[in-house]
Amino acid sequence: MKRLHLLALLPLLLAAPVAASEIPFPEHKDGPAIVPTPPKPGSLFSLSPGPRPGFAGYYMAGRHAQADEDWHAANYYLDITARKDPLNIEIKRRAMVIALGIGDMENAASLAQDVTNLTPDDSLAAFILGVKSVQEKDYEAALQKFTSMKGGLAEFAAPLVCVWIKSAKGTFDLSGLNPDQPLSAFHAALIGKALHKEDQALEFVSAVQKKSSLEASLKIADALLVLGQDARAKELYLALQKEQDTAPLRERLAALSSPEKSQALPFMKPLTPAEGAALALLDMAKIMSAQGSIDGARIFSQLSLALAEDQPEAHILLAAIYSETGHFDEALAQYANIAPTSRYAVDVQIRTATILESLGRTTDAIKNLEDQYKIH
Repeated sequence: MKRLHLLALLPLLLAAPVAASEIPFPEHKDGPAIVPTPPKPGSLFSLSPGPRPGFAGYYMAGRHAQADEDWHAANYYLDITARKDPLNIEIKRRAMVIALGIGDMENAASLAQDVTNLTPDDSLAAFILGVKSVQEKDYEAALQKFTSMKGGLAEFAAPLVCVWIKSAKGTFDLSGLNPDQPLSAFHAALIGKALHKEDQALEFVSAVQKKSSLEASLKIADALLVLGQDARAKELYLALQKEQDTAPLRERLAALSSPEKSQALPFMKPLTPAEGAALALLDMAKIMSAQGSIDGARIFSQLSLALAEDQPEAHILLAAIYSETGHFDEALAQYANIAPTSRYAVDVQIRTATILESLGRTTDAIKNLEDQYKIH
């Protein structure tokens, strides 16, 4: 199983940028996931120091469930284990990661606080607490948590979130961003537009474009489009299309034919600081998914959804992860979050029908497709 190694994540940003609208749909495995029925908790939750009776059994059950990519079962067992040995930092941290991976932000934040109390320099725990502060619109506390971080997360993810947090007070400060990364240029453009600092943002984007080793970058092109540089954006889109003609590129080129179509692109809408931070976290998840880090993609997708629930691409990415690991019920639950009128709806409904058919629910699969046909 792929694990999340925080210090190993920084090199991911040095790779080629990932197309913002291209979400992979991995081939699913045959057969439904088998989810064990958790035993009744009873009176297992002792907060006394040291492992309590039954510790080893629940711990091994949790580790086995995690190894089988069944994070919901792993969350149940490891949460019990963490309560049975409350001073065990490794168990607390593992339970924190699992809780976050299934989208239980409240429990993850509570465990992150426990981890921070025991090890103040834990970057992931600080990151979770920082996101929680953004969620609560306590931007001062969030900024303090993100800027105090050390290690991999502090270098590759926190800066993007910090520039969005600073924008909440009208501050346009790009000093912490990596000036060599197209992703930095993209978010600089979004914030510049939101704060009416387009000229400063364009200067940053142009500098990134000159330094980039890539001849054409979708993120840079999108940044130019956000800032109203249609001609420059089109030039990059066309260069990219020569390498690979994709649906996202065709969509962008078509949008350039009219201002109305251009404004309909999802990244063209104004974002709040929380929504911008959520988008940054989703971009991190996409990069990790493209690099094969399933756990990292899962965690950053959930962090993103904690700040902005209405993010179809985050749900689609999580559904793809669940499908890839054979947990089809969870995949269907994620696909169910996509509105029937969404631009992603057709592809999502096809994948939903495919999963339903593989589970022997042919009637549901047909009805699903018929309902989608009526809408479109």
